[in-house]
Amino acid sequence: MKIEKQNESVMLSTENYTGFLIEKPVLQAIVLDKHMLGLYYMPISFDTLTVGQEYTRPELADIWGYHGYQAISRGIVTPKDDNKIILFITHEKQSFMEQYEDSLVGNMLAIDVPAGHFAEDRMLQAADRGEEVHLFYRDRHHSPFRYCGQIDLVDSQIHLDRPSNFHYRLRE
Repeated sequence: MKIEKQNESVMLSTENYTGFLIEKPVLQAIVLDKHMLGLYYMPISFDTLTVGQEYTRPELADIWGYHGYQAISRGIVTPKDDNKIILFITHEKQSFMEQYEDSLVGNMLAIDVPAGHFAEDRMLQAADRGEEVHLFYRDRHHSPFRYCGQIDLVDSQIHLDRPSNFHYRLRE
């Protein structure tokens, strides 16, 4: 195995493979040790985002170093090996989509989360685990999301047979 540094990238060459391991060093880093070669993902940063500014998913994917926006195309995104939960909430959804009751009134967000959703427990325990919950909200589908900043869980009603209800407050 041969490892070469080339500008902001690292090239790994083996008998069967040659390729770049890092394309966007903001998101990825190579850890080299005499016993280990590993690829680790660095946390998503909100440092360059502005509360109140509008962003599209492709713009956010580019800012965060994703190759495409598919990784952040769901309503609830939990980036791997990160302490963040990102909510992409749309009030007026497309007619063929599940019509959850989601709304932002003043500084209060009310959302429905599908029963048995993979992130439900994580959303409930976010504060205890020191996780950040960030909100992107839009009034209508196919429009940019407005970044609302971090939000805090106020209360929730968990249901097994229908969507659970979560209520958040935007931070000042």
